[in-house]
Amino acid sequence: MLQHLGLAGRMERERQVHEGFEIAFGGRRHRIDLRGLTGRSVTVYGQTEITHDIYLAYVGLPLDWPFKAGTPQARPRHAPR
Repeated sequence: MLQHLGLAGRMERERQVHEGFEIAFGGRRHRIDLRGLTGRSVTVYGQTEITHDIYLAYVGLPLDWPFKAGTPQARPRHAPR
């Protein structure tokens, strides 16, 4: 999708490429060779990074990411919000 929209630049630079993975069972590790089995690899790039890239393209401005959690504040359990 990002490639189709012309937004894949950062993903191409920062992604992690995995050609396989390991699973463990019976006290042993077993490698699943995706590249060897399918001729392809997978790209790991976080959902929050995709959201960030789309947001930047939509807004078109440098971004101080606005979706940060605020400082937690203690309040009585039944206090109005």
